[in-house]
Amino acid sequence: MEILQSAVAEEYTEALKQNKPILIFVKSLVESEEREQPLKEFLSSLSSDSPQHPSARVTYKTYRRISELREAVRESVSAEIAKIYKEPIYTVARDEMYELGAPIIRDAERRLYLFQRTPSLILSSRDYLADDSMKYAYEKTFEDVLQTWVCKNCGLADRKFLYLFSPEATRREIENKRLASNPAYLAEVRSRIERLTNIEVQSGYRFRVAMVDVPICGPLIVGDNRYAIWVLGADQAVSISQFNKAICDILVTMLNSYGQRHLSSDEIVSALGL
Repeated sequence: MEILQSAVAEEYTEALKQNKPILIFVKSLVESEEREQPLKEFLSSLSSDSPQHPSARVTYKTYRRISELREAVRESVSAEIAKIYKEPIYTVARDEMYELGAPIIRDAERRLYLFQRTPSLILSSRDYLADDSMKYAYEKTFEDVLQTWVCKNCGLADRKFLYLFSPEATRREIENKRLASNPAYLAEVRSRIERLTNIEVQSGYRFRVAMVDVPICGPLIVGDNRYAIWVLGADQAVSISQFNKAICDILVTMLNSYGQRHLSSDEIVSALGL
C-alpha cells in the first residue's frame, strides 16, 4: 500500500507542476471499513475543495459500486474533452509550440494559412548548416509535416493554402547566420522559392506565397476549425491554441488581404537580397 501511495503521490505532484487536469475517484466506505491514516491524509489533500492547492484543475468524485465508477469516469473524461474544444490551450516551451502546430497542419482538410517571420519552407528548419541539428529537431519535424501537407494537397481543387513571411526578418536571419557565404545553401533556398512559386501557378493560385511588411504577432497558423498564435521572446515563447471556427474564419479573412499580389521567384529572391 505504501508503494502505491508513493507512486500516486508522485503522479499527482507532477500533474500539478505541469498544470494537467486531475481526475480522482475515491471509493466510499461503509461503517465497518476504514483506511489507514497516511492514506486518509493523502486523499484529504486531493479533495477539490482543499485549500492546499486552490488552483489545481481537480475533479473529485466518490463511488461505491462499479457501475457508479463507470459513469463517473465517463462524465469526467467527457467534460475534459469538451474543455479542450472550448478552452484555449497554452504552452510556454518552444518544442511544445511546434508540437502544437503539427496536428493543426495534419488535420487541415480544406485550408491552411500560416505566417512565419522567417519561413521554414524557404530557409529550412533552424539548424540550417547542421551545427545545432539536435537542438532544433522539433522545428525540423514541423517543417516535414508542413512539406508533406503541401505536397499531398496542392493538386486537390478544394484545398487552399496561404504562406506569409516577413522579407525584412528573413534578410536579417540570413545576415545574422552568415548564410549568404554558403553557395550551396543559397542554391537550395532559391530552389525552394522556385518550387513554391511553381506550386502557386500549377494550383491556379489556390496555393499562395506572399511577403508581409506590416508587423503581425506570430507565428500564426489557421486550419479548418483550429488556430494557434505564438508570441516569441528572446529566450521564451508562449503559444495559444483553440478550436473555434468563428475565430479561424476571421483570421483567414484578415490574412487573405495580405496575399493578393503574386510574386515571381525572381522577385522574391531579389527582395531577400539573394
